[in-house]
Amino acid sequence: MALNPGVQEWEADEPPTHRTHAQPPLDPYDPLAEINAMSSAEYNAFMADVDAALDEMRAEEQAARPVRERMAEGLDTASRGLSFVGALAQHSATVLDGDLTDAIEAVGALQTQLGAVGFTLAREAAVRGLHQDVAMSLVDWLRVRCPWLSTQDAAQISAIVRASQSPVTTVIGDAVADGSVPVHRAALVARTMTRLESSLDPTSASRMPGSPPPRRLGRTCRTMTSPRSATGWSKTCCRRPSPVSESGRRSSCGRSPGAASAPG
Repeated sequence: MALNPGVQEWEADEPPTHRTHAQPPLDPYDPLAEINAMSSAEYNAFMADVDAALDEMRAEEQAARPVRERMAEGLDTASRGLSFVGALAQHSATVLDGDLTDAIEAVGALQTQLGAVGFTLAREAAVRGLHQDVAMSLVDWLRVRCPWLSTQDAAQISAIVRASQSPVTTVIGDAVADGSVPVHRAALVARTMTRLESSLDPTSASRMPGSPPPRRLGRTCRTMTSPRSATGWSKTCCRRPSPVSESGRRSSCGRSPGAASAPG
């Protein structure tokens, strides 16, 4: 009984149970013959290896380029991407509620990343003393270089830069640089820690009421900049003393120091 090539033979009176197609020999002159002979799983694994190899080659090429070129290219890519999204945002009326919410959250995350990049560059400029070369404060220098930056925003960056120069509060700058803490929150932490440090004398004999001892300042700073303390941290760590009531002020003002200390 004649059969097609590559089909398993069987006896004339026995029905075939299954057919097995033999793989044809690879054409040595076809560069894609080996790829065409792969199964789906083998092809996916092969392409994954190719992608990994290409990514490694791109990483090596990028590492060989100067930092200034890579930084300029990254900023240009980010600018073009934001311009593209800005054009699409004009048609946001057609976006569903859930997608619109996700887009707003993504913009917030991008703002934190952009603040991290801006702070890192501003800190490097402050370390080099670029603002001092032109006899300007860091706030004024930042506003000259970035006219759209408000005085409050520049002051917040300056406060974080100043706090990051202390070994105790350097974690504030690190938290901003890695994008885990936004600039406005880190600036409030920096001002709080600066007040706490200024309230301590070298011997720690006199401290602001309620302020932690020097050995706990670093721990307090790390707690205040932790992402887990995003809610309620300002109420517990930055609480101001309650003002004296009007009746208390009147009663204390009418007494002399001796009368106030005398027993009733």
